[in-house]
Amino acid sequence: MKPSEIMFGFLLLSPYIYTIYNVLSKFTTLDYFALFSFFSLLALVFSRYSSIILLSLLLVPSLVCFGLFVLGNPLPLIGMAAGYILAFPIFTMLTSYYERKIENLVLTYLFTLTLNISILYASETKSLTSSDLIINLIVRVLRNIVSGGQYTLSQPVNNIFTILTALSCIVLFFIIIKRIEPEFPKNVGEIIPLIISTIITLLLALITRVWSYGSIIAALSSFIIIVSLSIILKVVK
Repeated sequence: MKPSEIMFGFLLLSPYIYTIYNVLSKFTTLDYFALFSFFSLLALVFSRYSSIILLSLLLVPSLVCFGLFVLGNPLPLIGMAAGYILAFPIFTMLTSYYERKIENLVLTYLFTLTLNISILYASETKSLTSSDLIINLIVRVLRNIVSGGQYTLSQPVNNIFTILTALSCIVLFFIIIKRIEPEFPKNVGEIIPLIISTIITLLLALITRVWSYGSIIAALSSFIIIVSLSIILKVVK
């Protein structure tokens, strides 16, 4: 894998990585079951779905934790579930990264980003455990579904996550261009519109009140802004 692909992959996944760091940093005690299940799910992707990894790191530990749950100790099973929840957005993006159809990649990105935002807001407490994360996530999702919860101008916004989401959307747009035109960019002039739109998007992420309505709208807004500005600047050029 080329260094540029690694860099683009890191930037594309930066909102997910930040969420994982934000969640784990709030754990009162380190949950080894959550960490184990998190890394085992990612190991499955990087091993190209090795049957050994599937059996030794996923199936057997899950059966053991389920057995402990039946015997009256639910904490290992809860910890593994929390780890799988944290890893699922990145796992899904990694499995879809080389998807041939661009629309499938975009839909997967928006789905995982929405789930990632839910996980981030479910961790809005000073301290966390695996149980807290799962309960907060379920309660928040169900509450929004039932009540049709909306963001208001007073809704707190995670500025770091917002900026990382904007960068991630920009990288996604660049990946789409590369899929359509593999030789892009042929010269520096072709990436000037992308650079200008990137700067404008990041400025908007910091100053516009649109971002106060929540990170979902922020992500969609940044993607729309990038596409629109790039098209306009390309036409003007």
